[in-house]
Amino acid sequence: MPNYKLVIASDLKKQLESHMYFIMNVSHSAARRFLAEYEAAARRLESNPYENPLCDDPGLPEGYRRALFAK
Repeated sequence: MPNYKLVIASDLKKQLESHMYFIMNVSHSAARRFLAEYEAAARRLESNPYENPLCDDPGLPEGYRRALFAK
């Protein structure tokens, strides 16, 4: 059960969607892995955001965290 609310910036949502469509055109299995890794990162952020570094984007309010996935 999530302890924190995950907020995804609208620019990030657009980027994720664009990446997903690109990957789907290359490989459906890679797209499924990308989605699975994204969902796992989102769950980790919801359960314990403090294990991720603070986001240094000046366009976001202070306190946002970032998670890397699908390296």
